[in-house]
Amino acid sequence: MVATPQIVAGTERSGGYTDLAARLGVKPGTAEISSTPVVAVFGTAGLLALVLKAGVGGNARTPLGVVSFGENLIMALMGAVMLAGR
Repeated sequence: MVATPQIVAGTERSGGYTDLAARLGVKPGTAEISSTPVVAVFGTAGLLALVLKAGVGGNARTPLGVVSFGENLIMALMGAVMLAGR
């Protein structure tokens, strides 16, 4: 299995993140795992389905443009909240 991203130092390939950390003599950090993005995506889809009465199936009477605009607006707001929290 090939690690990603591939890191190259000069002409020597170091491999991925853990290989680079070992090369630099530092302890690799661990990722914080969160279910918040998953909840946000499904919550957004549920909210759109309730507010716009848009179904997932092919019989939805709501124009796709309205659903796409609503989804993009909510995603932009979530991104702004995430950036503001930094």
